Amino acid sequence: MQKFIKIHSLEYDRILAIGGSWMVKGDIIKSGDFDKVEALTRQAVEKLREVR
Repeated sequence: MQKFIKIHSLEYDRILAIGGSWMVKGDIIKSGDFDKVEALTRQAVEKLREVR
């Protein structure tokens, strides 16, 4: 349900930015795997483009 709400809220054109701890788990950041952070960020942007 939470995933549905996040994706559904992206469809609302007045929301300009979404972020938070749900995007990247802390252990990825702690390990310094910033290539993974970039990949996850790109996936999020792609998802936004799909629903807008």
